[in-house]
Parts: sequence; structure tokens; C-alpha cells
Amino acid sequence: LGIRSIGMENSIAVHCSFGAVQANTAKIIGMEIRGCRIDYLNCRDAICRDIMFRDCEIGELDGNDAKFSRIAFAGTRIDVLSLQHAICADVDLRGARLREIRNVADLSEVFARSIGIRTQ
Repeated sequence: LGIRSIGMENSIAVHCSFGAVQANTAKIIGMEIRGCRIDYLNCRDAICRDIMFRDCEIGELDGNDAKFSRIAFAGTRIDVLSLQHAICADVDLRGARLREIRNVADLSEVFARSIGIRTQ
């Protein structure tokens, strides 16, 4: 599935199953994804805002070079999360079950603070 732009407020995807979603360079705003399985979600260079993943299974989420704001992952399993050079604001990973996080060296201080670790 290839996506370039989803801008409809209050869009909902429910109980979908995809092998791969190519959303690289897409602009996705205002969406809830509920009970879906996505083996590979390519959001490289995408702009994603106001998105809720609820009770989903994501094999790999490639968010390298993406701009993420107001994204949450309630009850969602993410096997591999990659965020190299991503710009993230108000990204809530507290509800996510993460197996592996890759390429977050440039976000390590912000990530550490978000889970209560203070660096000196």
C-alpha cells in the first residue's frame, strides 16, 4: 500500500492487515489506527501529526528523517523502531511494547528524559 497524503480529520483504520505500507514522504494528519497489523511501516521523510495507534502490531516502523508530532501507541507492539534524524514532539511511547529501538543516538538525551533518566 502506498500513501502520499491523508489529511482528513478523524480518519479511522480498523482491523486492517498490511505487509508493507509505503508512507515515505507522505503527510498524514488526524488519524486513528486501531487493531491493525502492519509488517513494515515506512514513514521515512514523512510528516505525521495527531495519530493514535491503538492495540496494533507493527513489525518495523521506519521513522528515519521523519517529523512526528502528537503520536501515541496505546497497547501497540512495535518489534523494531528506527528514528535516526527524526524530529519528534509529543510522541508518547508509554503504551508501546518495544522490542528493539535503532538509530536513536541523536534523540538519546530527549528519550532518556522522557522515561525519567537524567544525564549530567
